[in-house]
Amino acid sequence: MDMERYVNLAYEMGAVDALIVEVPEIVFDHRTYLKCAWGCPEFGQLKCSPDLIKPWEAEPLLRRYRLALLIHTHRKELANEIAWEVERRAFLDGHYWAFALYDCHGCDVCAASSRQDCANPEKARPGEDFLGIDVYATVRKFGLPIEVLTHKEQRQDRYAFVFLE
Repeated sequence: MDMERYVNLAYEMGAVDALIVEVPEIVFDHRTYLKCAWGCPEFGQLKCSPDLIKPWEAEPLLRRYRLALLIHTHRKELANEIAWEVERRAFLDGHYWAFALYDCHGCDVCAASSRQDCANPEKARPGEDFLGIDVYATVRKFGLPIEVLTHKEQRQDRYAFVFLE
C-alpha cells in the first residue's frame, strides 16, 4: 500500500503535520465518553449519538484497521476537509473501508436528530474522542503538540484521523 500519497495530499491541502501511524499505537480510553456526555453541547447529535455506537463498541471495530493517517492543523474546518478528501480518495483507490474521524462542522448548529435531517449525511462523521480515542495521549506519543487551552486567543491544535486497512 502506498500511503505516502495520502500524507502528501494532506500536506498539499494545508496540514501542519500528517503521518501514517499503526492503529495499535493509538490510545483508547473510554473515559472520553464522560467528557462528551457531560461537557459537550454537541453530545446526542447525529455525529455523536449514543444511540448509534459507544466507545467500547467502536474500539474493536477501529482496531480491525492496520493504519491510520493522523492529520494536524490549526483549524477544525481544515482538518475535517482534509480527512474527508483523504477518505474519499482512498475509497476511490480501492481502500473501501477507509473511514475518517473528525469533529463534524457541516452546519453552524447540527439540526440532525436522524440521518434524514442531516444537511450533509455523506460527510457526517463522529469525533475521534466520541469513539474513545484519547487524542491528547495519542498525538503526544508521536511528538505532536497539544495543550489544554486556557484562553480563547490561544492557537488551537486540531486533529483528525483517517483509518485505512
